[in-house]
Amino acid sequence: VQPDRTSYRRTFDAYYQGFFEARAQCVVLHEEQPFEKYPVLVVPSLYVADDALLERLSQYAANGGHLLLTFRSGYADDFARIRWHRAPSVLREAVGASYNEFSNLVTGLALTSGQADFSIPSDARATGWADGLQLEGATPLAYYDHPHFGHFPAVVSKAFGKGRVTYCGTLPNKPLSKALAQ
Repeated sequence: VQPDRTSYRRTFDAYYQGFFEARAQCVVLHEEQPFEKYPVLVVPSLYVADDALLERLSQYAANGGHLLLTFRSGYADDFARIRWHRAPSVLREAVGASYNEFSNLVTGLALTSGQADFSIPSDARATGWADGLQLEGATPLAYYDHPHFGHFPAVVSKAFGKGRVTYCGTLPNKPLSKALAQ
């Protein structure tokens, strides 16, 4: 099996399209740029990162930013070695959830509402990937509508310091991505 060389682009595009559909201004930044001045920061699938960057992201939220993380964020260190700590490792406290179970999705899954005031469009779907998130202080915004994955939230959010961290454990389709952007 050949690796999917378009997987990151699909993830990036899903969120970029959602913010475009929500008519939100977007700036693409590199980690060395001062992202702290932006009110919302979307970090798509930051699979490989050193602890310093993950701590900086947590601090961003603690200082008042809204951090939107996506599946697989913080999973491996800067040498692409899987971290020994339960995912999302360094980000776990800020996220308020963790996971050790995940799966590819062959077809999209519908979503059901969580406990929070988050409006899920009827055509919102989890696609491509599903993290089996376990709550550790976060509020579930959406659950997978599935016999097995339905035990896990697909999207969670948690107030952290003066800010907030939202974690999306799946690849959202356009309606879900737009709802997250709004």
